[in-house]
Amino acid sequence: MDEDLIEYCEKLKQKYSILNSEQREFIKKTVRAKYVRKDAKTNFSFFDMLDYSNMSGTNIPDSWRWIKDFIYHKEIVVFFNDGTTREYIKLYNGEIFVDFYDESPLVEFYITDCAVSFLLGYNHSQCLFAFETAGDWLENEIKKQK
Repeated sequence: MDEDLIEYCEKLKQKYSILNSEQREFIKKTVRAKYVRKDAKTNFSFFDMLDYSNMSGTNIPDSWRWIKDFIYHKEIVVFFNDGTTREYIKLYNGEIFVDFYDESPLVEFYITDCAVSFLLGYNHSQCLFAFETAGDWLENEIKKQK
């Protein structure tokens, strides 16, 4: 999936970069420390290891499209489940991810920023979920839908 995203960015001449190993390890380590349950075992789905007690989420169909409002013109880091991807990709305009994902098969994705100030994603059960500032944003989006 990461290769598809890179190809998509290149095709549309969208600026992106692949995180180096140090940057990738910082993201991995910080995401684990902030959002993963302490007793979590490595699993196929990263989502299954998350600490749901601090998570906002919804399973409204196509809710993943809402993220365009949150990531619009933001620099974001996108990654997918281990085993299905190798790269962590920085997009300089997060909006492009929604356009890419709209043309892709539904796979789990995870989005944060370089400071790991939030985590946002979409899982195998078609649930949009979020933590911290993205969680606050998602709670407001859910209220708008009611």
